[in-house]
Amino acid sequence: MLHTQYMYMESNKITRACFACPFLLFLLLFITNIGNAQKITKYYRASFQENGVLYHISPKNTFANNENNCKFIFDITYLTTNDSAILNLSYFDKTIRIIDSIAIIQNNIKIYSTAKKIFIEPHKTIWLHRYSTKFSFNDLTYLYSQKDKPEIVVYSSSGKINLDIKQSAWRKNAAIVAKILTMIRLNFRTPDLFK
Repeated sequence: MLHTQYMYMESNKITRACFACPFLLFLLLFITNIGNAQKITKYYRASFQENGVLYHISPKNTFANNENNCKFIFDITYLTTNDSAILNLSYFDKTIRIIDSIAIIQNNIKIYSTAKKIFIEPHKTIWLHRYSTKFSFNDLTYLYSQKDKPEIVVYSSSGKINLDIKQSAWRKNAAIVAKILTMIRLNFRTPDLFK
């Protein structure tokens, strides 16, 4: 005959294991969810102006052309009373380029903007080109709502340069910027924004 003490001990081990499994599963899901949560506050700043709220958004996207060894980064400035947003861009290249315009191509849709030079200066062994462009706020909202990565084309007097970004980098940053642009739309009821 078996001792009842041993039967209950074995049963208690199984019961404890059954309670531990859901707890561990919950803990794993909780930790994973925290890792995927995105704090958007470190990607933008807002300041109240006399004629609206000024947002400065830093998407942290780096577009590159490995063949020409150049790269392109930008930030977005948007005043809620305007229809357009300003893209201030930094273009790094070994060659000095006088940039005429910028195009963003995504899903067979092209949006263009002329570029205004802020400055060009040497940066280590390459040249830093700092320019400013304007794009429609609605176009930028559409751009960041898409999952497919865009391509940026820099047009200059010496030709055009196509710049690309990795799909994974685009997807991560586009989700953050899309959330910021949605927040802007929800908080400021400018009639033109809701067309």
